[in-house]
Amino acid sequence: MDEGYWEGLLKMEKNKTLKPDEDLKAIALALNHANEHGMAAEVVWSAMRHYQKYHSSAPETYTMEWALQCAMNDWDL
Repeated sequence: MDEGYWEGLLKMEKNKTLKPDEDLKAIALALNHANEHGMAAEVVWSAMRHYQKYHSSAPETYTMEWALQCAMNDWDL
């Protein structure tokens, strides 16, 4: 049976990989900056691609903040 949403969150919390305050602040800052240039969708798409590709190999290194920084660089923001 597939793992449910809440079970996944609990598992991540136990593994200490979920840092909601830090991730939400990084997302908000990146989206505010991207919106100034009309590129929010592009930045989110790039960030999710980077995060999906690298996060599972080293979650401590490849964080959401890192993925957002890469995405901002992708679009020269």
